[in-house]
Amino acid sequence: MSINEPPPPQRGLTGAERGPDLTDLEHQVADARSVPQKLLAAANPKNYFGMVKEYPAGIKQFLWLCLGILYPFWLLGVVIAWPVIIVLKAVGWVLFQIWWFCTGWFWKRLGGEKPSKERRAEIDQERAAKLADSNAQQYE
Repeated sequence: MSINEPPPPQRGLTGAERGPDLTDLEHQVADARSVPQKLLAAANPKNYFGMVKEYPAGIKQFLWLCLGILYPFWLLGVVIAWPVIIVLKAVGWVLFQIWWFCTGWFWKRLGGEKPSKERRAEIDQERAAKLADSNAQQYE
């Protein structure tokens, strides 16, 4: 390499090394821990109107006007979303408990723990035999 040659190019950073391409406002919402904190961050006017900061001036003003008109409805949506999320989490928890109760009951009915491959094969054969028997009786 002679003196007149430029140095070799440096390797750029990968996407994982650079991290997510988020603005500071988006980081505030993403860093919020609980659902209420995320909803409050979403309702913050600085975050709401900051969505358009990357646009050129004329488009930014138009988008601010549109967002200003929609902001009361956005706040109403945030207020409604909070109890809806709480109810959906409670319903999910109840369904999860029912699922595990039914799974445990099913395993117990099959003789203890989760059936082995051989036992599952036997169950499948019994089920196929019953199905074939009922089909044979149906066509007689």
